[in-house]
Amino acid sequence: MRCWQGESELVLEMRPEVTQHHGFAHGAIVGLMADKACTWAAASVAGDVVTGSYTINFVAPAHGERLRATVRC
Repeated sequence: MRCWQGESELVLEMRPEVTQHHGFAHGAIVGLMADKACTWAAASVAGDVVTGSYTINFVAPAHGERLRATVRC
């Protein structure tokens, strides 16, 4: 994890516990990664923050050895 001046990057090593039945990253994990990366980036410039809400639209399955969420505010 990297977080500094409105930017964050979170990397998760893929393993069976975070995948769904087809072997792709589970949608809840993808959402968690997006939420945490956004929260940490915002907190690095604004202080203590919480997520009020978010919407996520999946365009393709997440697969591979690592899942990476990168945010720039």
